[in-house]
Amino acid sequence: MSYCQAGEEQFLRILSLAGNPATETFRVKLESCRENIELASPGIDWNAGSSTLRIRWLQSPARRQEPGELVLRVGVGDDPE
Repeated sequence: MSYCQAGEEQFLRILSLAGNPATETFRVKLESCRENIELASPGIDWNAGSSTLRIRWLQSPARRQEPGELVLRVGVGDDPE
């Protein structure tokens, strides 16, 4: 934990409750001081009408040191893309 010394990583996990036991269907790192990943403000926006979750980064996990965005459609029978 050499960068910020906090040692905190933040993840978003999407779980399917359809089965028993619940299963993780999607996981993405939201913030990390070790990997220079930082959310924008606001970084996460849920739209209930369209069942979409929009994630915006100042520094994304997919493109290091560049902004990024991910839009997921979440619903019954749908796997996050």
